[in-house]
Amino acid sequence: QLEHYLASNNIEYLEWSDDVSGFFDQIDVLFFPSKREGFGNVAIEAAASGVPTIAFDIPGIFDAVSDGNSGILCKPGGDIVALLDQLIRDKEKLAEMSLNSRVVAKRLFDQEMVLRDIHMDMNL
Repeated sequence: QLEHYLASNNIEYLEWSDDVSGFFDQIDVLFFPSKREGFGNVAIEAAASGVPTIAFDIPGIFDAVSDGNSGILCKPGGDIVALLDQLIRDKEKLAEMSLNSRVVAKRLFDQEMVLRDIHMDMNL
């Protein structure tokens, strides 16, 4: 399946850019097949931009992606490419997840809330 997408004109390779929001404006879904991650900052950035994430259900990522809401989490050893394929083909679900992504990012990772939590943890 992945070879199909790589061989098609559906994937565009982009040069490096420091314009993170501009990058997320150009994509429909973040395919994030990492099997080890400290924390899912890139998934949070994607969600804040209205881009759902497909990733493995691993520590760090499962804190950043609301499965079935702001993205899809694949159990390790599962077929993550099949999940990507299903989401790409289901335009309605993709649109729904795109809308949900911003809501989830705002609810879970609002800057003021995160800073307040950090201050509380540090007894500030």
